[in-house]
Amino acid sequence: MGTGNIADTSNIQNPCFFYDTPGTYNVCLDVRNINGCLKTYCETVIIRATPNVLFGTSDTSICINNSILFFDSTTVASDANITNWHWDFGTGNSSDTSIIQNPSFNYTSAGIIDIVLKVVDNFGCFDSDTQTVQVFDIPTVSAFSDTIICRNDSVQLLATGALNYTWNGTATSTSDTT
Repeated sequence: MGTGNIADTSNIQNPCFFYDTPGTYNVCLDVRNINGCLKTYCETVIIRATPNVLFGTSDTSICINNSILFFDSTTVASDANITNWHWDFGTGNSSDTSIIQNPSFNYTSAGIIDIVLKVVDNFGCFDSDTQTVQVFDIPTVSAFSDTIICRNDSVQLLATGALNYTWNGTATSTSDTT
């Protein structure tokens, strides 16, 4: 309708038409009554481009209790402005959202998470982008069977539950000479 393509016409009273290309279209309706009288009505329809929503993240995988930074890089038509950002951080909790352009979020549960950014421009046009991050559990670690030993004794240090181990610590002493 208004595209110039004969396939884009309709003979039904209330058709629905999908415009997939932004632009200005002249849509005309020819109406003929039972007496054969013809009336033509034309209207200009402007189809706006939707925002091209894109975003990046500081990491694509983290451990729980760490934050990810999100960076919006959405573009809009030259005569449009972004009026709304809506981030859904994918936790299933409706309060885990943000409306600022470049937020951060601290994940407290492990899993594969889909983050969605929806952007709206000043013409009411909107679109969204989805990206996935993986949040890993912190390893469960158990070590030490004895934490108090006598002087000149040794302790066997045992650790399980991780891929890599780095032991460190400092010695502290108290003056107990009895």
